[in-house]
Amino acid sequence: MSLKFKAATNTIVQIISKLIVLFISVIITIYLTRYLGPEGYGKYTFVFVYITFFLMLGDFGLNNILIREISKEKNNIDILMGNALIIKFLFSIVTILLSIGIIYLLNYSVDTRIGVIIASITILFSAIETLKILFQIYLKMEYQAGIDVLTKAIFLFLVLVAIFYKRGLFFIIGSFVLSSALGLIFIIFFSFKFLKPKFKIDYSLCIKLLKETLPMGISLMLTIIYWRIDTIMLSLMQGDKAVGLYNLSYRFIDLLILLVPGTIMVSIFPIMSEQFKNDKDSLKATFQKTFDIMVIISVFFILVIMLSAENIIYLLGGEKFRESTPALQILIFGAAFIFIANIYGYLLISAGKQKLNLLIDLIGTILNISLNLYLIPKFSFIGASIATLITQAIVLITGILFVLKFLHIKTNFQIINKIIAISILICLEIFALRRLNCNPVIIIILNSLTYLILILLFKCIFFAELYQVFKESLNKFGLKSIFTNKN
Repeated sequence: MSLKFKAATNTIVQIISKLIVLFISVIITIYLTRYLGPEGYGKYTFVFVYITFFLMLGDFGLNNILIREISKEKNNIDILMGNALIIKFLFSIVTILLSIGIIYLLNYSVDTRIGVIIASITILFSAIETLKILFQIYLKMEYQAGIDVLTKAIFLFLVLVAIFYKRGLFFIIGSFVLSSALGLIFIIFFSFKFLKPKFKIDYSLCIKLLKETLPMGISLMLTIIYWRIDTIMLSLMQGDKAVGLYNLSYRFIDLLILLVPGTIMVSIFPIMSEQFKNDKDSLKATFQKTFDIMVIISVFFILVIMLSAENIIYLLGGEKFRESTPALQILIFGAAFIFIANIYGYLLISAGKQKLNLLIDLIGTILNISLNLYLIPKFSFIGASIATLITQAIVLITGILFVLKFLHIKTNFQIINKIIAISILICLEIFALRRLNCNPVIIIILNSLTYLILILLFKCIFFAELYQVFKESLNKFGLKSIFTNKN
């Protein structure tokens, strides 16, 4: 089986699983928003956004460094993984203590403090979950896909139990921790099929990993700051209700990011790392094709969500969250920039240029905090949405310039000209369908079909490529005879 096909099948498996996870997450959000209301949901989301900062600190970019190093060198993986787990375990203990100490210094309510203490346990789980990168390295993402679906399903069940028995916020947060713990057990069990880490401390290896991961870790911290500091600032400046209204839209965008770049890049990153070492021309081709796909997907989501934002918000949160609609319409453009910027970030990591990502994220952090300080007091969560959009646009532009300057890889933007032409045609179709008073759902379905047809007609995607993927997929499942001549 070819490397490209392995990546394709892993991506397909992840897309299916993430669609299921997305569906379950939407159901969870629908129940939680209606059960907790804007203020309660704001407090719930604040707890996990706050903990996310410390999850990143506990990881400190070590996972990506491990993937890169193992993709390049297959020897002594057990020692490498064992030392990485020791480092992350120690990091996690420190960050748990930090998370609890800082929330008390910020003088939040008792409910918020207790919620943070309960949720902080997941920081330790995250350290051990480093084992799941083995699924990515060995291109066996079906294990991770199944675990993700099961974990999310367990959390949904516990949320329904909480609502049925009228339990409070602590029970719901505890349910998330319990479902994460069960998922961790499965990760440990299945990862040991590939490798059992050796916990023999190699001080020189630990120092090397720490030196390599330092710029990556700082970069991740800066990323999470400029990507989620708005929630903390909203909480301090506007209160729990503004946090709840903002994070309903943000939650939907988070799910899209998990589904699209999160799915595609987890399969492409190991390949790019290997290609950078062995075949630069193939790397450029992989990069360009991934860029084209991200642009196509990004514009599709922009068109669909701009059309249906009000209905999405009403579905997720009900009438009490209707004010969130403009935030979603703004944030989807920021999400599109993130989809594309991810390619440049991972390309820099593949080339060992993670220090450049650090500079990009520093620019994003300073810009985002500055914009939030100015916009949130004036426009509340809408201001936070605008700040996010502007920041992501600047981050993308900076990534493009850095890849060109330091890796000498030029992006072909021809796909954008085609997509602009297609978008104009789609907008004309929307105008015509609305003049005919068509149902919004019918408009979205027709627009989606038209978009796919135009993508093929404009040769953004080639029939031959789709045919090859389809053919190899059938071959994988023993249907090769379909494509062979029978005498």
